[in-house]
Amino acid sequence: MSKKKIKRPNPNPVQLDAIVEFARRHGRGWKGKLEECWMRAGYPGCSSTQAALLQQVRNQCGPSWLADFELPPTALVSSSIERAIASDPQSAEAHLMRDPRFQGDLFRSYGPGKYSHYADAYLHELSMDALDDEVGEAEYDNYYSLVRGPFLHPQIAGYEGAILFENSQGFVEVVFYPTKKELYNEWKRLSDEVNVEISESSDD
Repeated sequence: MSKKKIKRPNPNPVQLDAIVEFARRHGRGWKGKLEECWMRAGYPGCSSTQAALLQQVRNQCGPSWLADFELPPTALVSSSIERAIASDPQSAEAHLMRDPRFQGDLFRSYGPGKYSHYADAYLHELSMDALDDEVGEAEYDNYYSLVRGPFLHPQIAGYEGAILFENSQGFVEVVFYPTKKELYNEWKRLSDEVNVEISESSDD
């Protein structure tokens, strides 16, 4: 006769908050760290309340629950955003990162409208306060703007800068560049191209 599998309860909302807080503190390897804490029944760096909640999860759900558990998609991103804001709290980008729109995945689809991704909206709004150079006119479908890094937002912090293109209908497209060489070579090419167009149109 086969034994019936006992279904263990899931953590309650307060226990889940304690899990998310623990994960934010320990980053990507948080599951391994929590398993160690469960084995030792010790939670260094945690308050007594959080430690009690984490032990409750261990006792109620069992260690196997942890293997299948997935954090909310923005949990660790939000933590890294908080650290980035704290590094330069008065900057234009720090103010922008406080906007809930930009605390999830920047490269998710924006939906209908002038942007393809949230990253396009983010850089477009950032360029209004932190524009380094621009060339062309949007009404002639040849407006480009340059925004140099480094960026604070953890999802784009590895890029050296970005170039934004805006057309006459207001649609915005952004390309990020991982090296300064790629960024400046492309900016020079676009600038030269636009200046030739302007020169030819003025001759007409």
